[in-house]
Amino acid sequence: MTTAAELPAVDLPQRPSWLGTRDLTLPDGSIATGLETPPELLDRRFATVDVLPAPDLDDGFTATIAPLEGSILEASTWEIGCPVPVEELRYLTMT
Repeated sequence: MTTAAELPAVDLPQRPSWLGTRDLTLPDGSIATGLETPPELLDRRFATVDVLPAPDLDDGFTATIAPLEGSILEASTWEIGCPVPVEELRYLTMT
């Protein structure tokens, strides 16, 4: 098993400060489509912020699997008619 300390260092761009703050929902409730991808998002490899504690080196990583519900479901793009029923979706967290 490879640990984070063994991975090669990669210089990644910092994520734009506006990322995740723009509402793509139109007044009628539909999702905006057909928008051009901003240049800073063409290469989507961004440095991330760890929101979970560092894993115990004996465990290698930490992960959770839960049903997609509540505020997580509300923030998702899932809608009636999607090919996968919401009951079959899962919310994953991983270090």
